[in-house]
This record gives sequence, C-alpha cells and structure tokens, in this order.
Amino acid sequence: MTRRLLILGLILLAIGLAPVASVALASFIAERAGCELHEGFTNPCLVGGRDIGGTLYTMFVAGWYMLLSLPVALVGLVMLVIGGISALRARRRRT
Repeated sequence: MTRRLLILGLILLAIGLAPVASVALASFIAERAGCELHEGFTNPCLVGGRDIGGTLYTMFVAGWYMLLSLPVALVGLVMLVIGGISALRARRRRT
C-alpha cells in the first residue's frame, strides 16, 4: 500500500510540475540560442537552420496551465509525505 501511495504521489507531482518544466526548458533553449522569448507574440528563433520560435512560444505559454496543475502537484506532495511517514513507521516497527 505504501509503495503504491509513493508511486501515485510521484506521478501526480510530475504531472503537476510539467508546465513549470515546459517554461524552464523553453527559457533555457531561448537563452542558449540568443532568442527573445515572451508571452506577447512569437519571435523568430533559428536553431540549426530551423525556426523554432513557435514551438518555444507554445512551450512558454503552456506555463499558464500551472494554475490548474499546481493543486495536483500539491496533492502528490502530500501523498509522498504521508507515504514516506508510513514507510518510516513500518521500518521502525520491524527493527
């Protein structure tokens, strides 16, 4: 039971933080490529001869989903804490 709780908590935490990761990755790529990135409109960004500005813009604006997904991440974090405490208690009882 504890293992399932921990796995489900990790899955929910990953889903909840996915928009944050999307924004961070888009910002990292744009910074490394020397491109301008903001929520106003798409800017051209050439990487390897291809314009990835639209993709970076979509990844960056997807950060707004964070408003919906952060509560999911919070539930996942609570499940991880409860599962961790349960695992520690079970380990303590065995010794």
